[in-house]
Order: sequence, then C-alpha cells, then structure tokens
Amino acid sequence: MRLFFGIPVSDAGRQMVSSRIDSLRQSRAFGKVTWVKPEAVHITLRFLGELPDSILPALNAWPAAFTNFSPVTCSIGALGGFPNLTRPKVLFLDVTPHEPFLDIYR
Repeated sequence: MRLFFGIPVSDAGRQMVSSRIDSLRQSRAFGKVTWVKPEAVHITLRFLGELPDSILPALNAWPAAFTNFSPVTCSIGALGGFPNLTRPKVLFLDVTPHEPFLDIYR
C-alpha cells in the first residue's frame, strides 16, 4: 500500500486548487488524466512509499501528534509533475511554507 503523511487544505485552498484543476482539465494538455476530487486535496508532508499493511497499527498513533497545532498558511506556486511535466504520472502544485508550517514538517 502506498502511504504518505498529509494535512488537509482549507475550503478556500480547495476552491483555488479546484479552479486550477478545472483550467488544466479544459486545456487537455496532459491527455488522459485521472483528476483528484476537491475533497481529496491535501498537502503531502512526507511520502513513505510502498509499505506492507502490517505497518498501519504503528501509524494510527501519528494523528495524535498533530492535535496541538493551529492552522498554518502557505503560498501555492507553480505546477510540477513526477517524473516530469512532459509525461507526468502525478501533477502537483508547489507549496512554499510559512514558518509555523515548517514546525509541523519537522
């Protein structure tokens, strides 16, 4: 199973990302793409990769580590892609974190 640590995006952030997705979808610049639903938009803090299902019980305690953080802000930047924008498997928007956001990442 492919796992990552991520945090949710505010409603305003989801609307902005949804608008960018709509523009990209209409441009048809990337051919056949499965687009993420707005409610699934998130910021990935750390991609863990492919891990066995047996790791899930150990990860269930992690959400408690984030309960003391207030909402954080960041700036949304340019479009990027993995492995590249010519033939992307994943599209993403660059995020520039503000200082409290970096505390969560660390």
